[in-house]
Amino acid sequence: METSNIARMELAIDHSTKVSFCTAIYDFTPDFKKNMNNIIKIADDVGLNYEIIISCRKPMEYKNMKIKLIQSNFNSYGQGKQIASSMSSGKYIIIFNPNIEYNIDIADIIYKFIMENEKKCLVSNFTIINRDMLNQSDGWRNLKEYEDIDLFVRIAKNNGFIVYPSEYYDILNYRKYDNINNFDKLLEGIRDKRDAIISCNFKLNDALRLIQGSYPAILLAKLLARFSRIRPYKYHKNNYIIIIETIIESLVLEDYKFYNSDKTMSKFKLSRNEINYLKEKSELWYKVNNSLRELIEIKDD
Repeated sequence: METSNIARMELAIDHSTKVSFCTAIYDFTPDFKKNMNNIIKIADDVGLNYEIIISCRKPMEYKNMKIKLIQSNFNSYGQGKQIASSMSSGKYIIIFNPNIEYNIDIADIIYKFIMENEKKCLVSNFTIINRDMLNQSDGWRNLKEYEDIDLFVRIAKNNGFIVYPSEYYDILNYRKYDNINNFDKLLEGIRDKRDAIISCNFKLNDALRLIQGSYPAILLAKLLARFSRIRPYKYHKNNYIIIIETIIESLVLEDYKFYNSDKTMSKFKLSRNEINYLKEKSELWYKVNNSLRELIEIKDD
């Protein structure tokens, strides 16, 4: 494994640097095996000692010596990611989305980032986190939606992060559930909205504008968030805006250029609703307005 890329690693490299690919899943999708094989190829191509750890709620017959499955009855993606990362041993933790078939080119991005010994995180449709930084930020909390916003807003305030251009960023991922009955869907949907409100520190008006759902459901979610034992991290603006502004600032400053091997870069896709909200709420949006045309693309609402 470590000799496969020796031609491109002419300098002496500390191969004890371990990379931990981690994720959490509720259900195994039909594409799971294909996507995991893809992650293995990427991990091999990085050329460093690695492990792949997946925390999952359900048992599975899937067997692969390169992947460690940890079955645990966690009740949120934040809790699942924290379990996977706490069971890992790598100096760098890579959080990936098991529903994505990643381009093999991200192996070069990962390799360059780690070899630079960056003290920041890298954010794209995957994320790279230095373990020391993750420990300093106290890791993920027991939140089912926007759990990465809750984590990365602390990282942004303490260390900032580097953004590699992508159509979307997994830390902004809001999941949808279509395979549960109506009553369960109602309960899960309210809990999802509650956790999103906590993660983003949304006021009611923010939640009504940015979270899909009926007024009664969002109002109930807001009330549940108010009395939740998990309290939102509060800054001078809500956490969603802080994360979006951090992404835009890094893109404008072109922090990614060291890791860029392709002149054609993906544009960040935001809905018209999100753009209108940011135009009203974000000070940075107007300051870099001329640059946004090259960075942002409107997606279907």
